[in-house]
Amino acid sequence: MPIRRAKPSDARGIVEVRVASWKVAYRGLLPDTLLDSLSVESREVNGRTKGIAAGVVQTLVYEKGDQIIGFVCFGASQDEDVGQRRVGEIYALYLLPAEWRKGRGTALMDKAIERLQQEGYTEVTLWVLHNNERGKRFYEALGFETDGAEKVVQREDGVALHEVRYRRSL
Repeated sequence: MPIRRAKPSDARGIVEVRVASWKVAYRGLLPDTLLDSLSVESREVNGRTKGIAAGVVQTLVYEKGDQIIGFVCFGASQDEDVGQRRVGEIYALYLLPAEWRKGRGTALMDKAIERLQQEGYTEVTLWVLHNNERGKRFYEALGFETDGAEKVVQREDGVALHEVRYRRSL
């Protein structure tokens, strides 16, 4: 399977996937001005991207030929209301839009969950935009259920991301 651990040299490809995915997946869910302003150059300086490049954030990439077409970031839960020692978290999962509905997102999730299990986690959580029905259906098909937690993440550009948490036993 063309899934492997990300290397620092993968950072630009990861950002390209994230930007392309956001522009399509979140159209109608987030302001067009935000989506239209996204660029690979602006996202490359993002803190999480730096963490991926430095190997701080566990990241797997899905390759097709020489191109990164998707990635998943994961690790310990960042939520204070869960037991961090036993609860992992999927921080991000993105694919190029042309690669959606081909089983690649499921394959990335399966590998991330496998790694979390190997590290001793017994549950995994993730956050999804409250109005992202496509994303919610995807996670529900993988056995995730909403656990009632909600949050609003205020971005530096003033856009508020309303998210709900999903959880699954491992």
